Amino acid sequence: MRMNITPELKKWLAQELMITKDVAALLGVSNARVKALVKDGRLIPIKSEEKCTIFLRSEVVILKEELRINRSKFMKKDSKDK
Repeated sequence: MRMNITPELKKWLAQELMITKDVAALLGVSNARVKALVKDGRLIPIKSEEKCTIFLRSEVVILKEELRINRSKFMKKDSKDK
């Protein structure tokens, strides 16, 4: 049975779904770091198979902001220690 997907849904899926390498590029980290974020529970995939893991872009963007805030806190703390 073939599902009839509307052009709008196809567009949304293409924009909102990301695989590991795309997540890594958006976050500016390695694929291994993305896998570590998943293992730590900080990033939860919507589908995970042996060869492909799929994430929602909106959740990755939220995590990106959290990582940015944490990095800036660390950088401020590190600069105070010097």
